[in-house]
Amino acid sequence: MKISYIGDTTYQTILEHCTDAVAGYSENSDVILVEDASSSETFGLPELNTSKKTRVMLDGFVEEFSKVHNISNKPSVTYIYGFLGEELSDVLEITIHKQFMTGDCGLTLPYVQGTGLPLKASEAFAGVLGLEELVDTLKNDLNYRGEVCFGVDQDFTLSYLGLGHFTPGFAMYTELSKAGPQRNYEWCLGENSLGGRLHMSGITGCTLLSKPPYPYGESLMQVPAAAERHLFRNESMVFASAWGLDVSECKRRLFRTIKNCKSYNQDLQYRVDFCHRDRFLLMSERYKTLGG
Repeated sequence: MKISYIGDTTYQTILEHCTDAVAGYSENSDVILVEDASSSETFGLPELNTSKKTRVMLDGFVEEFSKVHNISNKPSVTYIYGFLGEELSDVLEITIHKQFMTGDCGLTLPYVQGTGLPLKASEAFAGVLGLEELVDTLKNDLNYRGEVCFGVDQDFTLSYLGLGHFTPGFAMYTELSKAGPQRNYEWCLGENSLGGRLHMSGITGCTLLSKPPYPYGESLMQVPAAAERHLFRNESMVFASAWGLDVSECKRRLFRTIKNCKSYNQDLQYRVDFCHRDRFLLMSERYKTLGG
């Protein structure tokens, strides 16, 4: 199956980590991958990260949808990220830090770094109020297929709904994936039974790499081949991601990737406190046992 894209950035990530994908729409495409639910044209092909019903409802969709499904406007403590096909995939509970500098200081960005822990969809349903009903609506009523991200507040209720490509979540999921990103997307459409599953014994981390002019710099920075497989890029940002069997191993592998990148980029900027003192809700005890 060849996945084409609609959008400015998603194809870079897909091309680097999905060997069978192609950049841009072509008559040989089997599936259209869009960056968010607002894309208006998919050429009649099967859709990932959106659906026709979602696009039709987009004006006021999030606000009304949030009211119906009791999605609060409270701050999210953690997020549940995964893939939605005929069922919800294995998921990650991920933390998000938005400050540019170590210790949560400095400029605030949409995302700078975070940590991810795997869990089964059934565990997420049991731990987050209203999540299973929301997933059923997206799957059955809206026929949505693709990436999903749900915010969870301190009361274990839903506080955010994200539909579309989310590079940091995609990066951490890919690091722990049993089948790889191409098969995960194929799994969403029922084309591959091997996708949507994670190695449950690990922990994964992701952090922003930046060059002048900070905080973004050049998203196409040159790096050694050994580091490239652990980099995930979008139009303006580069994220490094790694996994380990515990926090120490994950940090060591992430530092090794960053060190490889620095051999080509001496002015590289990054935080040094990844995977450190994160706050989890569903997986807090496991995080502690792994050294968090």
